[in-house]
Amino acid sequence: MGYGSVWKPKSACLHGWLSEAEAFFAVMSSSLSPSFSHFYEIIQLSSLGLTINEFLFIPPPTEIIRAERINVRDVSTNSATLQWRPVLSGLQGYYEIRFGPVATGGTGSSGGSGTGTSPSTGGSHYQRLVQAADSSNARLTGLKPDTTYTATLTPESNEQAFNTLSVTFTTQPEVLSPSTVTISESGETSVRVSWGPLQPEVTSYYIEYSALPRGKLHAITVARTQNSTLLRDLQPDTTYLVTVTARHASGKEKAMSVKVCTQEVTPALEDLQLTTVGSNSVQVDWKGSVPGLRGYWVTWEGQHSSDPGHRSSFYLPPDSLSTRLTHVPPSARVCVSPIYKTSRGEGLCCTAQFHSDAFAYGYQS
Repeated sequence: MGYGSVWKPKSACLHGWLSEAEAFFAVMSSSLSPSFSHFYEIIQLSSLGLTINEFLFIPPPTEIIRAERINVRDVSTNSATLQWRPVLSGLQGYYEIRFGPVATGGTGSSGGSGTGTSPSTGGSHYQRLVQAADSSNARLTGLKPDTTYTATLTPESNEQAFNTLSVTFTTQPEVLSPSTVTISESGETSVRVSWGPLQPEVTSYYIEYSALPRGKLHAITVARTQNSTLLRDLQPDTTYLVTVTARHASGKEKAMSVKVCTQEVTPALEDLQLTTVGSNSVQVDWKGSVPGLRGYWVTWEGQHSSDPGHRSSFYLPPDSLSTRLTHVPPSARVCVSPIYKTSRGEGLCCTAQFHSDAFAYGYQS
């Protein structure tokens, strides 16, 4: 005969409906709360007339006393999963689930999970689901972001009565990604687009861009870990509409658009020639007439110590390819720069040398 320990109810009223073996399995499955522990005392297995092996392999009592519990997991902005112990397993019946927002003033388990045993529907409109007797979880969908819900689970069976269980949880707040889109490294044919913040719910980013007002639409897809991309082969001096769309695992998409302008092409002046005319005049000639040209800026400045700070500047229209400067001091520095819509292009400069044996001089790139 083997010996061991088991809990025996002290109370006569409990002893009448719960045997020693049932008490053992009740304790082993944590089906009684600590408040009941003072009803039991240790007895010897020999009093049951059983060996240890015989005792351990006694079929458990009917699920009258059982740990009944409901949990919430995988909470997102619009869904959550209920999970419970399948108390109807092997029985005829079904589970009825009701869920809805908690009425104003209700509290929830921040963070999206919880456990409870008090039935409640929150006094609000609710949805109803029915699950088979052998199921142990259900996905709740169509929820609102950042909202506290109460869900109840009622096992229904003609063979046995069960308690209604309930749990309260809060859905995740609405995802706001991307919340910022910035432009950098803007060039004549490329720009860098950056966005943020990166979020774990995003599966990929979809970038669309086209020249305004009705340019061809281009699109690329980048990984969820990428927060910028370089858009290439753009048209110079053109405004583009760029849209960054975050694709979330839930199937939702969030987008943000910005306008970006590529830089204007500003070709440098290719050739500049100076020819002295007399003792204080200079003939200035250059090559130009490129697309987008708005004119030329001509500047000369005295370099001789007798004419410090002597300077003159003026504008010439885009069809001008020469000009004559008069009253130019010796060793004056003459510069010509092309002018475009947004900026001044790189110009060329020459120094006027009034030598009797040098009539032409210049610079060519």
